[in-house]
Amino acid sequence: MADAGPSSGHGDQRKFRGRGISTYFSPKFFIASLFCLSWMCVSSALIMLNKWILSEEGFDYPILLASLGMLFSSIVSAVLIHGFHAEKPREDIDIEFWTTKILPIGLFSALCMATGNIPYMYLSVSYIQILKALSPVFTLIVLSLFGLEKPTLRLVFAVLIIAVGTGVAAVGEIQFSWFGTILMIVSEILEAMKLALMQQLLGSKQLSSLHGTYYLCPATFLWLTVGVCFMEMHRFIGNDGISLMVLKPHMYLLAASLGVGVNYLSVGVIKNASSLWLKVLGQVKNAALVYGSTIIFGNIVTAAQYL
Repeated sequence: MADAGPSSGHGDQRKFRGRGISTYFSPKFFIASLFCLSWMCVSSALIMLNKWILSEEGFDYPILLASLGMLFSSIVSAVLIHGFHAEKPREDIDIEFWTTKILPIGLFSALCMATGNIPYMYLSVSYIQILKALSPVFTLIVLSLFGLEKPTLRLVFAVLIIAVGTGVAAVGEIQFSWFGTILMIVSEILEAMKLALMQQLLGSKQLSSLHGTYYLCPATFLWLTVGVCFMEMHRFIGNDGISLMVLKPHMYLLAASLGVGVNYLSVGVIKNASSLWLKVLGQVKNAALVYGSTIIFGNIVTAAQYL
């Protein structure tokens, strides 16, 4: 954690390796820990709320739901920068840089969110969180290909255990769907690509969390809007989907607000720790969500999945 952002191929390993116990009492470690814990709590709340809206409320528009958080994040970051002057816009990021470097990240982010939200209509929350255990596997592979992480034998052994455990859990799933499972795996691969590109961007430009949200969220929202127009808008209009939002506006406003928190905090975790740490910490969160889903949604978790 010596650097503010990843600036070398092995930044992930250096940041938390440290040189002594004093590393764990440093301000930088405290800030990184605060971002990590906050992200785990807020993202967990958003997952449970999105599942409730999609399954229990019958809001059959997962891409539109995902776009709410990006829209709110874009508005909030723009107001903070241009209205309250919390930070100045970056002079080194022009329209050409945004189009060639940031817009592709937005595409991967939008595809990841779309393919990641749709499975909640076919799979249980507990099973989806188990599948998300594959995230460090894909993230490690992609980061290695990008030269951002150097795999060690211990690290490879650890992700192999994760992969085998996920396979065993998948076999024991009661509410199984090939369509939902494949979409979730595709989402994990797309997210790994997005995280690698984000880590490169945050490292090269040394963007703050606010700047990261300000430049990245509009790009993601743009691509999500394209997806909504082609895949959901005709059903949303035909089925009077807006009536569901008008009936319980507080629920959708809360989802959008939590989306702002997740977007801001995830950028903060990648900047202060790394994208691989974001995925590893996510497994702790996912384990808690597996147990929580059995209480809230009545999901059945088999003995093999608990193992």
